[in-house]
Amino acid sequence: MTNLEKAVLVIGGGIGGLGAALATAEAGQKTVVFEQAPQFGEIGAGIQMGPNAMAVLDRFGLADEITKYAVFPKRLVLKDVYTARELSFLDRCSCWC
Repeated sequence: MTNLEKAVLVIGGGIGGLGAALATAEAGQKTVVFEQAPQFGEIGAGIQMGPNAMAVLDRFGLADEITKYAVFPKRLVLKDVYTARELSFLDRCSCWC
């Protein structure tokens, strides 16, 4: 049996599962994704992805499509979890979009 006759099974159709499925499919492996939800869609407030995650999605050829729907903050603020005191900030830079 060759590798193309065996399927790679990916459990979960979230961003990690779909990323893994895309990577294995690009490597020439038959890939099957198992997801319990009846359809894909928004199920929360959203996710935040840093530059490294966007670089991976760009490598998969998805960055342009994601950018159509993404919201890019003008400023990133890091605060102390207990006091809400601002610890650091980062103004929008070219790496965010």
